[in-house]
Amino acid sequence: MILSVNGNYDKKTIREFIEYGLLAKDSRALREHISNISPGVDLKYNYTFDNGVSEDITIPITTNFFWPDA
Repeated sequence: MILSVNGNYDKKTIREFIEYGLLAKDSRALREHISNISPGVDLKYNYTFDNGVSEDITIPITTNFFWPDA
């Protein structure tokens, strides 16, 4: 995700900055920011029961959805 450091696009410079110059708190903030701006899929569904009560349900799509336990 980091394409340059101080205008330098050299991969070695970027790697060294990440390894030695990026503080842990800055790394955490960067990961949180990336998570917040990354597109995703809303797996919530508002289901209405026969008695009229509605409830938000999260559809459980995990790896088991694609590869069920045998």
